[in-house]
Amino acid sequence: MAKKLLIIGGGVAGLSAGIYGRMNGYDTEIFEMHTIPGGVCTAWKRGDYLFDGCIHWLVGSKPGNDFHTIWKELGAIKERKIYDHEQFVQLHIGGKTVHFYTDIDRFEKHLLELAPEDEKEIRRLAKSIRKLTRLEMAVLKPTALFTVAEWVRYGIKMFPFLGEMMRLLSTPMTDFARRFKNPTLRTAFSTIFPIDGFALGFFAITMAWMHNKTAGVPEGGSLPFALNLKKRYESLGGVLHLGKKVTGITVENGIAVGITLADGTTRRGDTVISAADGHSTLFNLLEGKYLTKKLKRYYADPILFPATLQISLGVRRDLRADPHTVARVLDQPVIIGGLPQPSVTVQNYSFDPSFAPAGKSVIVCYLFTDYDHWEKLYTTDRAAYEKEKTKAADDLIALLERWYPGIGGEVEVRDVATPMTYVRYTANWRGAWEGWAPTVKTFKWKIPTELPGLKNFHMIGQWTTPGGGLPPAAMQGRNLIQILCDRDGRPFTTTEA
Repeated sequence: MAKKLLIIGGGVAGLSAGIYGRMNGYDTEIFEMHTIPGGVCTAWKRGDYLFDGCIHWLVGSKPGNDFHTIWKELGAIKERKIYDHEQFVQLHIGGKTVHFYTDIDRFEKHLLELAPEDEKEIRRLAKSIRKLTRLEMAVLKPTALFTVAEWVRYGIKMFPFLGEMMRLLSTPMTDFARRFKNPTLRTAFSTIFPIDGFALGFFAITMAWMHNKTAGVPEGGSLPFALNLKKRYESLGGVLHLGKKVTGITVENGIAVGITLADGTTRRGDTVISAADGHSTLFNLLEGKYLTKKLKRYYADPILFPATLQISLGVRRDLRADPHTVARVLDQPVIIGGLPQPSVTVQNYSFDPSFAPAGKSVIVCYLFTDYDHWEKLYTTDRAAYEKEKTKAADDLIALLERWYPGIGGEVEVRDVATPMTYVRYTANWRGAWEGWAPTVKTFKWKIPTELPGLKNFHMIGQWTTPGGGLPPAAMQGRNLIQILCDRDGRPFTTTEA
């Protein structure tokens, strides 16, 4: 009889584990609390407009990359057009504009024209990014299963990049920004990823992927991506339960043997896999009984991806001529959603006709916000909570009037997703929709996926990989099934959708 895998969470990691589990003969059931699959990889319709909540770029969008192999196996971007952008972001500071072109030669030339006094740092950055365009990470096999020969080959392959990657990953963007003499570039590089301790390495590798055109955006965005995974999983015979929240993990004699659902029913299986929120899994489902010293430290002093306010607007204006992402540094911070906003980034989805009717556009703004502010309103005064959401949208629209005169009268649909929205639909702790922040410190973390004193239990997903994102989530599902196959003495096999 095939071993049964009980998978908590129907996001990308959980669906990946389910798909690869079915490919390799495991009996799998996925339990997802929301009524649709995908977790944070989702989008929602409001009238004629589609508002996306996840994919800004997808590593592996182009053939010839190992992540692309995973997406083919999962069927994630099958028959989807890929959009590659000319700029990562267009950043306005005072009266000057910094273009973060995805073509490295063009990016380097632009920066040199803008700040010739910083030629040394500009050329060094461009050289680093060019080098990373040749980097090929091993993602198709977990390093835990490497043979000695594979370790040697991988070491030889990675050796030319190790020094560069260690330097970049140990450098905060704010420290890097201070190296520039030009005030515009100092502001630009400290603004583009305004997360305390954000690692320069993440920016550099992202630019390298975009230069290689392997970090594009799939047509239709996040929801079709997630639904493709659902289709692939169910085509392989997998069982997906939607609207089924797991409230406990059953442990007998130190072995995970099942789960309990919110309706009181139970399921038993041979292995329990949590692809759900890390805090909920460890402290609620497992009642804090199996924490390592590292996990206790990480959760006691968390370095989380900042709580985010997503304000989405459907507007009666054609913005196809505008860049897809424009950021503006404000002369004076403006308070929106309870926090001062020193800059505002506008994402324009007009490049993809899936998002709005002809002649109209979707624009989305992500603003860092105060989780406690929203939680207090949500739990104590729901009317005040809704009023604050309305005010946040009003304040943003008033700000957008500076750059898009008359746009206030053209807004047909508005939607505000607060940190509590993420908690309600995905249970992400403190609304941190990407889990741990990708910082110099968190990149050094080694987060366990198995717990002491608990057998037949595994954790996968963004809470076990600082920096998060869809590719690591999918990779972890794949890797886990390889490990289970190895332990069960069976070959690991894959097929393409």
